[in-house]
Amino acid sequence: MEIKALRTKKIKAAKIGILSQKMFLLMTVFIIGLVFGTMSLRNPGDDYALKIQSFIKNYFLAKSSQSLFTIFATTLLRDCVFLLIPFIFGLCLIGEPIAWLEPVFRGLGIGLISGYLYRTYNIDGMKFYGIVMLIPFVLSSSIMLAACHESILMCRDINRKIKDNTVIPNKFIKLYLIRYAVLLVSEILISIISTINIRFLAEKLTLPF
Repeated sequence: MEIKALRTKKIKAAKIGILSQKMFLLMTVFIIGLVFGTMSLRNPGDDYALKIQSFIKNYFLAKSSQSLFTIFATTLLRDCVFLLIPFIFGLCLIGEPIAWLEPVFRGLGIGLISGYLYRTYNIDGMKFYGIVMLIPFVLSSSIMLAACHESILMCRDINRKIKDNTVIPNKFIKLYLIRYAVLLVSEILISIISTINIRFLAEKLTLPF
């Protein structure tokens, strides 16, 4: 009995190590995208900078005059896209590469925005980024990484069952749905925080667009 219990503990420890390794790799590819996006804006006057300027002006500053519900709905819809993509591809046989690529593009977008604000407005840009954008970006990116992690695990479980020619247990699907439901609730809470930032803080931190 003691040997069996010891083996069970070793298996659990190994699984935890593998899970931690996957999450670490996801965070790494996200940071790579973040750094690349930040460093790619060398000239604030190029096409990318103009697009980012338009995004910040139209999304953050224009929305500060809209109703709370409108801001909340559009913010939640934007962030839910980053949940929907890994959710769908997590149920596909070949969906794992998408779960690895999404953090790169998410990091790239955030890096472009932060790089533009710093290179164009210096301290004022970083103040706007830190107060209005940083917390929602960090929280929503954490949810996205957790979603990609769940999708990778689900993809591998599906492929393993198919190779073994066995039926995928219903509990796998139920657990997958429950975990994504938790992530969705977390995303709703984050959207509330983002809504408050946009509605009450963005208009007070003016940038010379």
